[in-house]
Amino acid sequence: MLRSRWLSLVTVLRIDARHERINVASLQRITRELNKDIAIIAITAVIAITAVTAVIAVTAVTAVTAVTAVIAHVRSTFSTK
Repeated sequence: MLRSRWLSLVTVLRIDARHERINVASLQRITRELNKDIAIIAITAVIAITAVTAVIAVTAVTAVTAVTAVIAHVRSTFSTK
């Protein structure tokens, strides 16, 4: 979809270059569509980065909890009462 819009932009530019004019309305329409695509890509990237960060945070908390539990178990096993 994004590729076809870029090809449309190139086609418009080629046609206008042959006629030595620029079709401003076509360029504005294509630019608006490309801006929408860029916004969607940016939002998707932010969501992906947030998800990965959340997974890393949960994994780190789980690891710390597990290590703390093992240390507590070892201390209670070898403690002299």
